[in-house]
Amino acid sequence: MKLKLTIFLSIIILIALQSCTTNSLKSGISGTLQYGEGSCAFDPSFRTYTPYSGYVYFVNSSIKDTTSLPIQDILNISDSTPCTAGKFTVKLEVGTYYLCLREYPVLLQDNLFIVHPNQTTEQNFWIFKCI
Repeated sequence: MKLKLTIFLSIIILIALQSCTTNSLKSGISGTLQYGEGSCAFDPSFRTYTPYSGYVYFVNSSIKDTTSLPIQDILNISDSTPCTAGKFTVKLEVGTYYLCLREYPVLLQDNLFIVHPNQTTEQNFWIFKCI
């Protein structure tokens, strides 16, 4: 009887430990982000960009399409990751996302990307804020 109880408890513990594993997602995005600010009155070929450093946010398009929350509140509930010297990598659920910055919280079609099952999407972004 004691042996059966020990085996049963061992199985329960193993199941519990497996359910607590992190980083089970195998999908996400990796890329670079170049950022610039300036006048949009001139030809885009005159724009200058630098590698971005700060947090980047990943807004799920289904959340964007179904909520009436202000963009800052949407960013608060979105996945984010630090971007250092223009480079970032983050694991995400499968879906369609917008890459967004808090200092320029605009969801642009140019910043839309798709995360596929068991793949890391690689994409480069250029964001220019007209001032």
